[in-house]
Amino acid sequence: GIGCACVSVWVGVLKKANLLKNIIWQLLIVSVCAVLWDAFTHWHGWSIEYVFPITCLVAMIAMAVVARITRTPASEYLIYLVLDAFFGVIPVIFLLTGILKVTYPSVIRVGGSVISILALLCFQGENMRRELHKKLHL
Repeated sequence: GIGCACVSVWVGVLKKANLLKNIIWQLLIVSVCAVLWDAFTHWHGWSIEYVFPITCLVAMIAMAVVARITRTPASEYLIYLVLDAFFGVIPVIFLLTGILKVTYPSVIRVGGSVISILALLCFQGENMRRELHKKLHL
């Protein structure tokens, strides 16, 4: 636990210039640390049933709040919202394979991701297409 906290704080300090990138990194670190911690404690499944979907949801809300407070232009935060939305669809794999015993957090997260992706397409479709071409060379 102390090692996970140290890594999270270290990356937080390194990525402090870009809060949105920091949120994505924290999402990845917390998720990986939770899965490792769950694996080393004889795998109870709490990491993929609760931690991953809830962390993705909190990251999406945090990004929206940070973008609104800092008045970040859509072109700067759009790619991070898209990444988080796609991370949020990952629980579909866990749902379809039957790994999960508790499905509610994952269903809520997948629903939030689908709604988020559809909203981004409806309201920021042109900006999203432009940013995906620019940043991912699609």
